Amino acid sequence: MLQRAVQGVVVLALLMAVVTGPAGASVNLAIIGSAQISGDATNTPHNLIYDSSQSLLWLDYSYVADWSNAMSWAETLILTNVNTPAYIVNFSSGWRLPTVDNPTAWNLTADSEMGRLYYTNLGLTQNNGVTDVRSANQRPFVDIRRSFYWSSTVFTGSGAGTGNITCAFDTTNGFQGGSDSINTIYPALAVHSASLVAVPEPSTYALLCLSLGVVGFARKKMVRSNG
Repeated sequence: MLQRAVQGVVVLALLMAVVTGPAGASVNLAIIGSAQISGDATNTPHNLIYDSSQSLLWLDYSYVADWSNAMSWAETLILTNVNTPAYIVNFSSGWRLPTVDNPTAWNLTADSEMGRLYYTNLGLTQNNGVTDVRSANQRPFVDIRRSFYWSSTVFTGSGAGTGNITCAFDTTNGFQGGSDSINTIYPALAVHSASLVAVPEPSTYALLCLSLGVVGFARKKMVRSNG
């Protein structure tokens, strides 16, 4: 009986160590910490938002530029003072602009990184999207805007032969299509492919240490009894 009880305590502690995480995290989007952008003179911390449905990490910051500069900004992005106390973040690639479908005309779709963020994770609908920087319908983002957003997807529809057309996603109505990448200024979101590993809370470590202590005590007692 003692041996079974000890085994039960150990299993419980190990399970808690695996599943313990910050309370109140949403199913698909959760703020896991914050970071500053290298070179930003304001030293403003920005939220890091994990998208579990796509295994993506979003930086909650809208960088406004033409497409070429937006691409360069995302691909050379360096974060400082990264603070993710409840998780270890395993990056699998560099920062970049998100993808959209490759439409041949302006169309409505949810099957892309920006589309899933808009329709599935933020719960926005056609022609009923982001309304204000601080509106509640875009949480946990605070800096996403009512605007077209650049993507990394090159447009192949009508006019693509000019070489100046790139796909953009409209957070106002959920449509996406081609825009002039040279003469147009839009905001952009940086995204990173990533996976998370939960860091156990101190109480979990304490329970695990207690469990190991119980195991050690039980073993000593069994040795003495058998001796």
